[in-house]
Amino acid sequence: MGPGQTRPSADYKASGGFETSNGTLYVSKPYRSKTSKKLRALITFVPRKSVFDINNENSTANEFRGFFSLFWISIFIFTIQTYVRSIEASGRPLNLHFATMFSQDAITLALSDAFLVLSTGICVPFAKALKNGWIRYNWTGVILQHLLQTTILFGAICWTFNRNWPWVQSGFLTLHSLVMVMKMHSYITVNGQLQGVQKQAKDLMTCMQKTTKSVGGWEKAMSVAQAELEAQNLNNSSQPSPPNGVASHEPTPIGTPKVPEGLSSSAVDVKTAAALRKRLTAISKESSNDYFTPNSSHARASDDVHGRRG
Repeated sequence: MGPGQTRPSADYKASGGFETSNGTLYVSKPYRSKTSKKLRALITFVPRKSVFDINNENSTANEFRGFFSLFWISIFIFTIQTYVRSIEASGRPLNLHFATMFSQDAITLALSDAFLVLSTGICVPFAKALKNGWIRYNWTGVILQHLLQTTILFGAICWTFNRNWPWVQSGFLTLHSLVMVMKMHSYITVNGQLQGVQKQAKDLMTCMQKTTKSVGGWEKAMSVAQAELEAQNLNNSSQPSPPNGVASHEPTPIGTPKVPEGLSSSAVDVKTAAALRKRLTAISKESSNDYFTPNSSHARASDDVHGRRG
């Protein structure tokens, strides 16, 4: 799995299906149709039900469903009442006094907001400094990060008091400065964590290269591991496996399994079904393991190296 790629996820359910983000896949046991002697398997996809689906039993059984409906009905009545009162008071359904307040000193507000947005660009050279190792994120980078965020936030607040703006302009610039500070915090924090991950990866690679010197170097160890992996895959492919992935002496059922209405299904050959089941099982096992623990990764790498040495 290369950098930037997302590992697929498939969680195994107790009922025998593989749950994905869009629904659940079921791979049936091999069966033999009445018109053919060839073994087939049925792949059924059950889409994930939405909360707003009227056929979803869980959403209709919510005990607060009536309260939610009453809330939105109250909001609708309150909106109509507001329009009626505004028409009676000013002859218009909406009072545009808020818009006139917002347009006050609009050019200065726009320039101030543009300067606020451009000031967040300082995060890029800061991230470059973290990447190149010029600054250690813990704790020098953390202190500089919070000093920068505090300066931008309180600078925007002091600017609103200096301009003596009404609450509309002051609230807009203050809230937008908070949003920009949160974006900066997220960007710099992720780069700081990646700096630690990069350092751990370099240390692990250095340790592995030192360990493989006793077996002829890194390149030789990699070539030996690749040859062993190919031989293992060849042995696994040459061994026959049960079509459903589990050894069973049960008789093969006759007839196509029944599928409920509204579900999509497809009949495939046994080898395709076995390969799909094996792949889904492997993905569900991979998603349940922690691949990002440095100690466990180091232990696995060391075990592999020492195993090759033995």
